[in-house]
Amino acid sequence: MEKEENGLKTIKWVIAIAAGKGGVGKSTVTANLAFALQKMHYQVGILDADVYGPSIKKMVGEEIAAREEEPSNPQLIPAVSKGIRYISLASFAKDERSIAVRAPIANALIEKFLYGVEWGWLDFLLIDLPPGTGDIPLTLGQRGVLSGVLFVTTPQEVALLDVEKTLGLFQKLNVPLIGIIENMSYFFNPVSQENHFLFGKGGGEKLATKWGLPFLGDIPIDACISQCGDEGQSLFDLKEKHLLIRHWEVIKNLFLEHLFALEKKENAPSIHKIVQKDSNCFIIEWTDGRQSQYCPGELQAHCPCARCREGKIKSGGHSLSDDAVQALEIECVGKYAIRIYFSSGCSKGIYSHSLLRNLAL
Repeated sequence: MEKEENGLKTIKWVIAIAAGKGGVGKSTVTANLAFALQKMHYQVGILDADVYGPSIKKMVGEEIAAREEEPSNPQLIPAVSKGIRYISLASFAKDERSIAVRAPIANALIEKFLYGVEWGWLDFLLIDLPPGTGDIPLTLGQRGVLSGVLFVTTPQEVALLDVEKTLGLFQKLNVPLIGIIENMSYFFNPVSQENHFLFGKGGGEKLATKWGLPFLGDIPIDACISQCGDEGQSLFDLKEKHLLIRHWEVIKNLFLEHLFALEKKENAPSIHKIVQKDSNCFIIEWTDGRQSQYCPGELQAHCPCARCREGKIKSGGHSLSDDAVQALEIECVGKYAIRIYFSSGCSKGIYSHSLLRNLAL
């Protein structure tokens, strides 16, 4: 079984912007990073994955509206503004009322926005995630489509706690962590010429140090940011050179530097190919050239799911480690694991690459 293609062949980097907490400025960072990259002549798109409170349409503007699929063309056509392509549930909402979306529908929307949009060639697709560590970030992480995740926080402890949970989620999913941006870091008083740290000082940098991640910079509180967001304008189109632009130049350059470094970094071995030897044996070929052989019965004896651990799964009276247990289907789960559908009925266990390497015969 070859590794599943992610369906985004015309996009070079798919970057999620995450926080774990609402109100810290994920959408603001997403929009301004898109504007900054577009100014460098990169082709940029935005996927507004916050289906519960989509705001990218407001912050980027809409010069060409998104179009729904037609019988002759099953793909959605993204909206365009200032050279940036984007897709958002707000483009298809009929009014401004709140949008109630259950988790299965939210996941289906994200699937459509990923694979059912004519993105064309993009250097970057930025994904503005919703708050929390729920279905949408988990689905994106398990799909294996993400080139990396950029984290946004504010200085106060309550924000750092939520960001740290999200860091842990994506680390477990083996998604590259690009770095941390601190938003609303301070307010510059033009009268006293002093910085006022309204929400504490240095929280983002401390979190980056704790996790061994790059700190990409801080963004001050400035009315110009909210004004541009409200009007769907780019900071980089301001007639006068603004202090904020210098902050974003640093952030953009560090973001690109660390993204390119991640791309060159030698990653832990992952699965290149899975070959079925016979009904009771399959072989995994790893990207480092190693080959590992597995018996389904032995694997299910080490299945991580709760039912197998309690010994409740049997197959026709056979024990879990018996040769009668077969692997009916094997699928890749993102970049970090596989799921095995056993003939005994179990399909809940997700085997990480590290666990598989340890269990190799």
